[in-house]
Amino acid sequence: MNTYASSSDPSASTTMQFRGPAEYGFTDRTAALFSANLPAVNQDTASAGRVVRLDRNRVLVASADHLLHLPYPAQGLVPATGDWVWLGHNNAGEPAVVDVLPRYSALSRKRAFEASSEEQVLGSNIDIVAVVVPVDRPLTHNRLERTLVAAWDSGATPLVVITKADLADLADDVVGEVILQAAGVEVVTTSAEQGDGLDELMQHIPPGATLVLLGPSGAGKSTLINALAGQDIQQTGAVRAGDGKGKHTTTARELVPLGGGAVLMDTPRRPRVRALRRGGRDGGDVRRPGRTLRPVPFC
Repeated sequence: MNTYASSSDPSASTTMQFRGPAEYGFTDRTAALFSANLPAVNQDTASAGRVVRLDRNRVLVASADHLLHLPYPAQGLVPATGDWVWLGHNNAGEPAVVDVLPRYSALSRKRAFEASSEEQVLGSNIDIVAVVVPVDRPLTHNRLERTLVAAWDSGATPLVVITKADLADLADDVVGEVILQAAGVEVVTTSAEQGDGLDELMQHIPPGATLVLLGPSGAGKSTLINALAGQDIQQTGAVRAGDGKGKHTTTARELVPLGGGAVLMDTPRRPRVRALRRGGRDGGDVRRPGRTLRPVPFC
């Protein structure tokens, strides 16, 4: 059987080395997940990958050394951004995703314009849920509370990130309100334009962890991503003065490496998030008994 090791540590294997995309969060925990879920066929030639982005007809997957545009699997679970996958070859001998590993968490929503209860997985294998609260608009208490409850019940670690602290004279008041509303949750105040709070925020994203940003359009998520990544990965747009809303310039859910194996996932538009779910191949619900959550139109 293969011995699994991150591609950042080539000395970790003494037999056949199994390499994964360390830049996209491949760690010993991930290696154990692959070890427990070997592909049904061609184990000696299969390799580890992670879904970086879904395009219309192709899946962008990170392997240990490359980014690959591959066709969607012909059968089995439909991949989602953040999935860990086995890479191999299809019946035509072409490189392909051959299996999707069980998800330990998943962000999902009900499929739009469909009467069925089937949910669309927006992102998977998320460790930290960062709820983005801009200081230049009124705080929506119910929305913040519901999003934090969904994060807590998932088993992920919630985090509140206050943005645009340099734009509002009432920043201290907003921070105080958020701390009271989000009791027990860490709160980080940032100004991406000024570089304030970024080091503190990075301390909450350990190597191998995946953080997702949830927040309304115009909240400054794209600017924050650019600041954390150290380059202009996301386009930024102006915010309307009348209602504080901005054109969401992120067009696809995509994993962004932050260095050291930490990964960030942005979510475009404003999907109605039902919950983060944890465990099992389909995410398995772990909400506490007696608690009902309504959809959260936050991200």
